[in-house]
Amino acid sequence: MEGSGDYRLRYCPAVEGLTGKHAIYLVAEGADIQKPERPRWGGPRGPQRPDGLFDLHGIGFMKNGMSLKAPQVPQVTIMADGQKLVIPSTPVRFTNLNGYTDQTRYQVYGKLTDSSKIIATSNNPSVKFEVSPIVEGRATIKATYNGLTKIFLIN
Repeated sequence: MEGSGDYRLRYCPAVEGLTGKHAIYLVAEGADIQKPERPRWGGPRGPQRPDGLFDLHGIGFMKNGMSLKAPQVPQVTIMADGQKLVIPSTPVRFTNLNGYTDQTRYQVYGKLTDSSKIIATSNNPSVKFEVSPIVEGRATIKATYNGLTKIFLIN
């Protein structure tokens, strides 16, 4: 499984044979995070609350006696002029300036010239790439897999 998360499979006989809609309650356990102190007037401003509790990357259900196979997320690699570019693990977040309301754009930094050669590959051959022309040191790569597209903005 991609990533290093702790996951557990539990069988709950009480849900066997249920039909219709039912609520799911998740319990997250982890180390206690101390609430940061609020700075006094004129002091340095920092975060006002702890940064997140946990990241949920997926949830699956299976019947007793069956195995659950977690889907493998394709890994994308972008090379510019033979140099591997670092793709961040989190997408570009929404701001008032960019207006992005989805989680599909990733900002990738790399020096590009008009003659740069960009190569995008994946460990899954089903991923289809569209590489834009380089304009003023910037390019865009669209990676589509199972109808979902991620956009890599290179500048």
